[in-house]
Amino acid sequence: ADLVERTRLLMLNRTELPNGRKGEDSVNSWENLMFPVLEMFFWRRIVFDEFHELESFDSLQQNSLQHMRSHYRWGLTGTPPVDSNAGVIFMSSLFRVDIPGRIAAPTKPGQCPDLSPWEADRLVSETAGQFLDRYVRQNTAELPEIALEEHVVLVHHTAEERALYLGQAHDAPDIDSDAAFGTDDGLKALEKLLKLCSHFQATGDTMGSAREECHRIGEQKDRRLVRARNQVQRCCRVLILLEGLLLKHGDTS
Repeated sequence: ADLVERTRLLMLNRTELPNGRKGEDSVNSWENLMFPVLEMFFWRRIVFDEFHELESFDSLQQNSLQHMRSHYRWGLTGTPPVDSNAGVIFMSSLFRVDIPGRIAAPTKPGQCPDLSPWEADRLVSETAGQFLDRYVRQNTAELPEIALEEHVVLVHHTAEERALYLGQAHDAPDIDSDAAFGTDDGLKALEKLLKLCSHFQATGDTMGSAREECHRIGEQKDRRLVRARNQVQRCCRVLILLEGLLLKHGDTS
């Protein structure tokens, strides 16, 4: 009940709430609140997918992840950072497991700490190995054979769909032939034929229906016909001019 009342008063700017991660100041407007929303919850489980990429995040983003609270913290990755003690320590800190080790304070403001002593520290190396043995698991890549089931579904083309299919199939090789996948041109033609199954168009933007694609192809062919007719007319005019010049000069050969 208090949460509902405080929320109502905050919406009306009649109460103040601590602001920021540490609550260093107060605000009386929800628009001025500055805090990570996800840190307001206590989660049952947090899963970091591809967590090896988090190592390249800046310190502010990493701190944001460290402040998230949960009962369980899981991480998924195909390339865990196990090539150095520093990488293992980063991984362990993400899962709230502390590995003991000494680190020298930076000599300049904003300077990254020197992590090289960790690599030669025997205690850190042994503890990092124990962490990997206890908490890291790898799933096997050996999967049982997956049974394949073939289902044949008859598809009845409309007139427009049949026209599109036959037009593309004319340029594509027979898929059962030995040369179907032997050349790049054959592969590209089969790829375009496959795209027609869902997009009605082998290249460019997806069309909404086969009728729209047929209409587009028809307009395209009409434009080509007009250009070809204009080209022939220009050529004929040139021939007539040449014939006139030849007759003018008396050359009838």
